[in-house]
Amino acid sequence: ISPQEVAEFVDSAPAGVVLMAVGTTPQAKIVLSSTDMIELAKGFALLAPTRVLWALKPHKHLPEGMKMEDLPLSDNIMLTPWVDYNVSCCNTHKLSTAYMLLTARVEIRFWIAEREHAAHKGSLTSQGSCC
Repeated sequence: ISPQEVAEFVDSAPAGVVLMAVGTTPQAKIVLSSTDMIELAKGFALLAPTRVLWALKPHKHLPEGMKMEDLPLSDNIMLTPWVDYNVSCCNTHKLSTAYMLLTARVEIRFWIAEREHAAHKGSLTSQGSCC
């Protein structure tokens, strides 16, 4: 997938785009099962005509023994090994970027990854949340 193909997929979206990215750590591979990954793909298909750009590296994000071909992908889903989504964990950079670009941002965080990032950055709150 070239950056041009990703740009065309996003720019021609009839009803917006959802970016699914699990970050740079292999946490998803550890936490999510093959069944979970298949359910995510099925759920993303239900979002059509909204498109889903799914940043997914098979060797890093898929559970052991699962192949990309095992995912039931619909026409509204594009898999790409990398996306420049210009974010970093546990700070306000991603929010200010969203405001600047006038884009909506919804995040669902996996605690297993966030705790590691927050502890590294020293930004855990008294409730144990970093963001």
